[in-house]
Amino acid sequence: MLGYESDLQQEVYSWQMREDPFGGVYDEGTRTRLHELLVDRFEASRPPSERRVEALGEFLDKAGQVVEAGQAEWTVSQDSPVDDEDVPYRLNPLLALKLHLEWVANIFGGRPGISVSIR
Repeated sequence: MLGYESDLQQEVYSWQMREDPFGGVYDEGTRTRLHELLVDRFEASRPPSERRVEALGEFLDKAGQVVEAGQAEWTVSQDSPVDDEDVPYRLNPLLALKLHLEWVANIFGGRPGISVSIR
């Protein structure tokens, strides 16, 4: 065992979304389930052993199903990463979150003592 549940946690990575990743999900029940699988499950008040990186898998699977089924809308964002005003910047916030969390899981997954918290 590398540490104890009561040990202080150190933040090594943080990312903030400007958009609500669940706001574009058409079905309210699906939106609620995604919220439970991510926000509720990875609440900072829960023990780190319950918030391991590997636990993101269930959310990633469900989010992938929702995006692939076309159940989450694409929006036009005002925060375009390119300077071309003639090209609208389209964004699917749920897909953006899913892809980012897949990257987090690939980078940090399998490493001992790493946990995720969602605020």
